Amino acid sequence: MSSNLHPVDEIQKIREQVKALKAREAELKAMIVSGEASKEGQFVRAQLITRKSKRFNRQAAEAELGTIDRFLVEIISDP
Repeated sequence: MSSNLHPVDEIQKIREQVKALKAREAELKAMIVSGEASKEGQFVRAQLITRKSKRFNRQAAEAELGTIDRFLVEIISDP
């Protein structure tokens, strides 16, 4: 992508655009899930898939074990 912006400024601009697009995606998804909009588009058909997942409950673990900071591992990732 060619731009007259400094790279860090362009990154910020891109992040703002992504945020706006994700918000719009959430609005459209809500319309489809609620039935307000059809799952059949002119070019694409939406499939609604329900998934179950599990998440770690840190508060419950700390209530049972006390502080769990001793189990945390620092991970350094490249930008």
